[in-house]
Amino acid sequence: MRDITYNLNETNPAISIQIGHYNSDEIIQIHFSEVYHHSIMTESFIWFVEEENWDEDIFIAKAKNSQLIKWLSTYSLLGSETVVKPKDLDHYRVYTQDHFVEVLTSVKPKISFQNKT
Repeated sequence: MRDITYNLNETNPAISIQIGHYNSDEIIQIHFSEVYHHSIMTESFIWFVEEENWDEDIFIAKAKNSQLIKWLSTYSLLGSETVVKPKDLDHYRVYTQDHFVEVLTSVKPKISFQNKT
């Protein structure tokens, strides 16, 4: 992971993640808007739950049955349907070399490719 930025705009919280590799001039930019939860973990502490049934790509995955959404809906204000309906949320996991970024959002991420040079 080269960089991660998060805005504190309560009306549209967003996260942008830049992924690059020392051996490549290409940078992958992933932008999430309408973010309701995010967390960053080192790869040593990440977990995979079979029930989540991940739809995986090279650097991003989407849980088809997120246990995180269920947990947060039960034990936080996220479960209050005045905030967002849990059925409207998607759980994404971004893979980087040493970290995983978990994101709950109601909008599909925008992915773009850039050249460092």
